[in-house]
Amino acid sequence: MRYDLANTLLVTGCLVSACASDPETAPTSGPATLPKVELLAPVSPIVQDGARHLVYELVVGNHDERALTLVSIALAGDGALAPQRFEGDALADMTLVLAADGEKLPTGTPIPPAGRAVVFLWQTLPIDGPLPRRLAHTVVVAHVGDAPTTLAVPVAVDDVPPPVLRPPLHGDGWFSVNAPKNTSQHRRSVQRIDGKLYTAQRYALDFVRVRGPEGSHSGDAKANASYFAYGEKVLAMADGVVLEVVDGIPENVPDPELRAVMMTLTTLAGNAVVVDHGGGVYATYAHLIPGRIAVTKGQRVEVGAVLGRIGNSGNSTEPHLHLHVCDAPSLLACHGRPYAFDHFVETAVIMAANGPPSVLPPETRAAALPIDQALLGFAEAPAEP
Repeated sequence: MRYDLANTLLVTGCLVSACASDPETAPTSGPATLPKVELLAPVSPIVQDGARHLVYELVVGNHDERALTLVSIALAGDGALAPQRFEGDALADMTLVLAADGEKLPTGTPIPPAGRAVVFLWQTLPIDGPLPRRLAHTVVVAHVGDAPTTLAVPVAVDDVPPPVLRPPLHGDGWFSVNAPKNTSQHRRSVQRIDGKLYTAQRYALDFVRVRGPEGSHSGDAKANASYFAYGEKVLAMADGVVLEVVDGIPENVPDPELRAVMMTLTTLAGNAVVVDHGGGVYATYAHLIPGRIAVTKGQRVEVGAVLGRIGNSGNSTEPHLHLHVCDAPSLLACHGRPYAFDHFVETAVIMAANGPPSVLPPETRAAALPIDQALLGFAEAPAEP
């Protein structure tokens, strides 16, 4: 099931600025031109499931007039990081290949002229061990007809604790969907805007509400009001200033595919609020009910202030809250940055192909992010006067 912004267009036609030219991708002629390998955003840890994780992307750009094959990537580092090597199907499965115009190409396709490959990397380290200060990547590539070329790609690691925020919801029964992991739809969602690649949803979360065997709704599955999350308050995770408000987008009928409006870069989030929480923390609260957003652009808000109500607008299959935190004041033209919730109770749910899911004992988490597929309990809202 999809509850997220993540099944977004990389580029499926000239929508908004997604088809703008990219001056960095023009192919050259003559002798082979070495590819450019770059990092999309600085690397610093997140805390999740009792461990620390380094989550980042390497982008390989093909500036030659011949197709380029990504042969292997070897990784080494100091600290507790064990050496690793990725190649063959394993490397293909962690790589997104884009044509020059941003079109997503089939898994395993060589990088075409002026195309790029985004390699999604995720390294897990002990919570109490030292972080590596530098990651050393050995990237092996080969142009058609040429011998392989080896490139050294060092990456610095910032040992900066993630900012700790209040959860955006109150109460029990919240279920995390598409939470941070290397294969989640959010993790693999890349937007191309003005020729640049952005990963706003690198650490995004979706929250639905469930009640035992009833699941996320009771009654008419095609009525938004039947869903337990619908209409619940969405709360500011810290003090801040409202940067952007999107309102007036009609809600969807709950459905895996149907949407009330065409999906573009301006409608994907549906009705949404973007808040500058200070310190380079910009949060997007998405898929809200139209007409029930409680703040205005430029308004200062305190932690716990009601921003709006959970709805089913934008690229959403059923009522839920989509949340992502970025490094720049934009809804999608930014990169996801580490953050954490101050306190929550997490009960992992392991889905089974046949039969009921397994439910693990609850864990109390502090200064961490939830795992995917977990029941979450947040502090109850204070009594209203």
